[in-house]
Amino acid sequence: MYRKYLSGLQNITVEAITKGLSNLSVEDLNHKDTSKDHVSKTVQECWKFIESQLALSSKNDSKRVPEPEYGWKTVRVFVSSTFTDFYWEREALVKKVFPELREWCEERKLYLIECDLRWGIPSDSTTHQTVSTCLEEIDKCIAETGGQPFFLNMTGERYGWIPKESEIPEETRKQYQWVPNTSITFMEVLHGAFRTGNPNALFCMRQSDVIKDIPESHLQRFQDPDPLCQKHLKVYKSKLVEWFSKEQVFSYSSKYDGMTTIQDRETVVIGELDEFASYILQFFKRVIERKYPNRKEMKSPSYLEEEFMLHRKFVEQKANVLLSREKELQLLMDYALGKPVTVQFEMGTEGQPMSRDEKFWTSDLTGDPILCVEGKPGYGKTTLLAKVVQSMSEHSNVSVFYHFCGSTGSSGNVNLLLQRLLVYLSQVLADTSVLPQEEVLEEEYRTKSWDDFREDLRSLLTDLPSSKRSKPILLVFDAVDQLQTSEYVTHLSWLPPVFPPNIRCIVSTSNHPPTVCRIQEHRHYIMSLQPLDRSASLELIQTNLKMYSKRLDESHFSILMESPCIDTPLWLYVICEELRIHGDFRSLTMKVKSLSSSVQDLLKAVLDRLLTEDTTNLMKKAVRLIASASGVLTSLDLQRMLGNVEERTMAAPLDWAILRRHLKPYIRVAGYNEQITFVHNALRMAVTKTLLDEQRDIIDCSTILADYYETWSENTSARIEVLPYYLTQAGLTRRLCNFLREAPEAKHIPSFRRSEYFRACRCRHLADPVIPMTAPVMICRFCLMKKANFFPDSYYSNEHSCVVCGCNTQGLPPVDAYLCMSHSAGQTVMSRCFVCGNVVDRKRSDIGGKQAKLCHLCGFGNFGKQCADLVLS
Repeated sequence: MYRKYLSGLQNITVEAITKGLSNLSVEDLNHKDTSKDHVSKTVQECWKFIESQLALSSKNDSKRVPEPEYGWKTVRVFVSSTFTDFYWEREALVKKVFPELREWCEERKLYLIECDLRWGIPSDSTTHQTVSTCLEEIDKCIAETGGQPFFLNMTGERYGWIPKESEIPEETRKQYQWVPNTSITFMEVLHGAFRTGNPNALFCMRQSDVIKDIPESHLQRFQDPDPLCQKHLKVYKSKLVEWFSKEQVFSYSSKYDGMTTIQDRETVVIGELDEFASYILQFFKRVIERKYPNRKEMKSPSYLEEEFMLHRKFVEQKANVLLSREKELQLLMDYALGKPVTVQFEMGTEGQPMSRDEKFWTSDLTGDPILCVEGKPGYGKTTLLAKVVQSMSEHSNVSVFYHFCGSTGSSGNVNLLLQRLLVYLSQVLADTSVLPQEEVLEEEYRTKSWDDFREDLRSLLTDLPSSKRSKPILLVFDAVDQLQTSEYVTHLSWLPPVFPPNIRCIVSTSNHPPTVCRIQEHRHYIMSLQPLDRSASLELIQTNLKMYSKRLDESHFSILMESPCIDTPLWLYVICEELRIHGDFRSLTMKVKSLSSSVQDLLKAVLDRLLTEDTTNLMKKAVRLIASASGVLTSLDLQRMLGNVEERTMAAPLDWAILRRHLKPYIRVAGYNEQITFVHNALRMAVTKTLLDEQRDIIDCSTILADYYETWSENTSARIEVLPYYLTQAGLTRRLCNFLREAPEAKHIPSFRRSEYFRACRCRHLADPVIPMTAPVMICRFCLMKKANFFPDSYYSNEHSCVVCGCNTQGLPPVDAYLCMSHSAGQTVMSRCFVCGNVVDRKRSDIGGKQAKLCHLCGFGNFGKQCADLVLS
């Protein structure tokens, strides 16, 4: 994990150090006056300025109130220090302190993230980039703790590099109240501890007597020769003792332990750090327990509770986005409240059902047709429905269920949608808010197909009219064109043609032909979102830019108004973000004018900019992986995959923080484990079209994802859910077969999914017994009694197991398995056992063996006439 870190440490040059890394302390003899009086005056002025800031901040303290204590929470510990003199302390933190603290936190449903941005800092980092990234990470820690972040500072005999005022951008100086003539490391301490009187901050001061034993040739890495830095350090240490409690200021001893060679370079060894590590561990256990008490007894939320919570947070965020569609919002509100709709909405064309089974949905259900909100991508459908959901949720007379595809990594899963809907309707029927047991939900999710869920849905909808419920129900399904079944013939066949009285349903979709066709199989109302008018677009731009204290003159507005996309909310959002980031408006508007003939062109321009400005060389890989991900992808997953999966080394923390900072406007981060998705499906499509346009690119990304989930990820549920998919996408059929047949967790994959995955491995040739040279698949009498050859930990013998997927063949009539002409070569008279390879006499059934079987899934329809052998690569 530390190879890149060690390499960077040993190759540091004075030129690299002086570039302004917040964690590097360097010798700076360029001060115009280093006299004792001038140094003392400079330090006094700094602290006078700091104390005036602190007095002001104590009067205007507006700390964010922490969220309610529920479920898992994220705990960040920010590590601040100079760099070259604390290598061994950082080793102790990463190898001793944080692993134990992480286990302790997990017992309390706390997700620990250590923010140590010093590891792996690139030599070409700029002062602005590093300062902004470090302080923004502290901002994140502050926001999550209500103003009292978990903060660790380590101080030795170096103060840190003091940048010139001109090297700190005016925006950064203003935002963080920059104190001139102080080091970047000190500014971290000031922002994370001093200004808030932070009781969760710990300051570890290494005793100076270790310096006398360090060889003079290496002393510059441990001691500042600059008089100003020395004076700053002396005053800083005295202020720590004066302003913070005794438990927060810990003076520890250490020992010079000789020299060692790391990456072909001599390095000083600092030892006897057990007391240092123990104190830090116990301190953070105390303050975390104080901040989040009684967590150990708290029950962990089920995956469904987590999904409900993430959808709720998503709605809160989207509902606060400006939209300028008040008329459409009011129409949808009227529909949700049960008001007549014959005038407001157009009745959509009803087509002939293809995927919807008319016999399945009987005439027992009578009520209102669904309402479909249709519009081009980027027209604001999601924001509009989020506002409807928020408004109706506050309405005491209406009960609301909602599912927003794209809000979480799992939200495109039809089974998850149906399970959430069924749980909600069951609660309505039982008049309770209690969810079923997690074990029951997980077993149901693993074993049931969408057909089973559809059957349960019909039963519940049939029972609802006779229930004693009084509240009307509103069901909202957003972006159904993004469901994983969107290209299947069964897409939306779970959606009833009508809903019972007192239940109204709103769905939204882009102009995706399969989804539009499926909606037209229902009797439905339709609301087609039209482009925004020019005045609304103008207002959106002005309001968005005003939040960042930016204004445009009339000439600038006229350039924007010429764009054919000015009436698209998504285009307006992206253009405002680009204007906010760029200072030179003229160059940006000319670029937008030449590339913004469509939303996709603008998003491509954004991607080009992100790749051009990328200093980490990880941006391209990151957006490709996000676009390729199926299911939940967390920050930790992505940071690991951006490193080296084979060697289990993560991307450098600062690289990751810089990357995330640049991507912030275009990704959504949700949940305690920071699930990452794009803010809009159009961005995913732009990445797919631009950076994943070749099959080789898709295979490369799928291989990285498959390698990670198979060899590194600790998330067993995610491995069960997504690993077979990634192996299939990468064409790694041998590994797919081995996982499905040998991995213990693979037994939890439902039989219908196992059969589907194995289809990617099966030989495509026909193996109909009427075709000459086709041979039966035989299993010898010894192997017939064996178990688990085709299914991990199977209770069934090979005689009663499907020869392809391993599922039980008892119950529904199985199908005989055959080999095609290619795979039956040499077996026209005598066969070979499909398991052990021994010769089997087909004519002697008493001693020879039996023909293998296919289950009802692998043998359904033409699959029963397909070769049963696998083609593995």
